[in-house]
Amino acid sequence: MPNHLLKTIDILPSVSSFVLARRKDTGGFAATPRLPATIEDTYHAVNIFGLIDKFYRHCTVTPDYYPKEDGALLRYFSIPFHSLPDDPKTVFRFLKCLRIIGLDIDDDAILSYVSAQLNTPFSLQRWYYLARILNEVLDAGSAFVGIVSKGPRYFTWRTVDEARMGLYLARIGCGIELDEIKMAQWLKDCQNEDGGFGFLPQTTSYIENCHFCLDTLLSLGVAPKDADAAFDFIMGCHTAVGGFARKGAAAPFLDATWHAVASLSLIALSRWLSK
Repeated sequence: MPNHLLKTIDILPSVSSFVLARRKDTGGFAATPRLPATIEDTYHAVNIFGLIDKFYRHCTVTPDYYPKEDGALLRYFSIPFHSLPDDPKTVFRFLKCLRIIGLDIDDDAILSYVSAQLNTPFSLQRWYYLARILNEVLDAGSAFVGIVSKGPRYFTWRTVDEARMGLYLARIGCGIELDEIKMAQWLKDCQNEDGGFGFLPQTTSYIENCHFCLDTLLSLGVAPKDADAAFDFIMGCHTAVGGFARKGAAAPFLDATWHAVASLSLIALSRWLSK
């Protein structure tokens, strides 16, 4: 078993404890133990446990928590769809959680929501999350992706997050063009000497940028400049209480922990290290 995978599996029990300490009696998860649960934080938690389960398939350990078996969590997601905030990012996360834990979705209501959102002013993030709702929640990408082709034909990114969103939209056929070779090199140049990645080249490393860069590079089929250094940076953000911080010597949070575990999975379970 690769060393990166062993090291990651070794810290997962502490990660699980950190996340479960943020579970509320309502079944949802909160950013800290003293705050109320939110859809955003619950999305992070559900996805973390999904990755923990994926890691544990490589050894004899079994997870101590399964979202699909949490009755309170299932009740937490009984929120009426029409009462959600008018924000495609939040709606996507809500719907994605429903899919992960196996709850029903009203496809017609979601399509009506997407159609209404297309009449609002354009923004890359809005376009991206509407496309993800169609493509990942409804599995309607091939049939409906044309209705989200309202953005620019030629795409120029400014940050690693924008690069990730632009590549996703281009790959599912949203009618934009970008230079993938240029993007791959630019993302590689975002890796700093400390192993982490900045928002753009020569900026401070943060854990979320590691996630965005590694994910986009893998989609492009390109390895980072130094996967080992990236792994070390991410592990350096792991704290004594089990969660991850945005950077070393900072406080851990649930969103940073999600970005960290996702980044570790991209390194430890990807094809980069098998070549």
